[in-house]
Amino acid sequence: GNRNQALILREHESLVGRNPEDAKSEYLSIVKEWGYYGTTFFPPCRSAGNRNLPNKVIIGVNYEGIQLLKPKNKQRISEHLFTEICSWASSSGTFAFEFGNQNESQKYTFETRMGPIIASTIQTYIDILVQILKNGDDDDDDDDESETGTTISQCSE
Repeated sequence: GNRNQALILREHESLVGRNPEDAKSEYLSIVKEWGYYGTTFFPPCRSAGNRNLPNKVIIGVNYEGIQLLKPKNKQRISEHLFTEICSWASSSGTFAFEFGNQNESQKYTFETRMGPIIASTIQTYIDILVQILKNGDDDDDDDDESETGTTISQCSE
């Protein structure tokens, strides 16, 4: 009660007069450390006969890859980095992705109307990562139109 109020007031007093830009930078440096920073989560969807997965999962996409979480407690089930994702596909009612390496790969399929949006979110991250790798973080040539393939040649065919 009162002890917490005193702590909050003391902290507030220490921040009075701080430059707003510095405060924003400090805030971002703190939240960037959080495990799910920058992750887009999609509503729980049904897992379509995937071994090792519960009946329903939450799909999260961020700059590192795809995360699968339990809907009830938001506990992480698995994480699949873009470096191990071979391909992904979507339709109006499904989303699927394949992960693994040249020797062995596995495919997860989900029943969700968000499939095209999930696929588009992944493609956007991939496009940004490719630009960064290609240009060393220069983004002055946004006018080149390139095809967007969703198969990466590191998985078994």
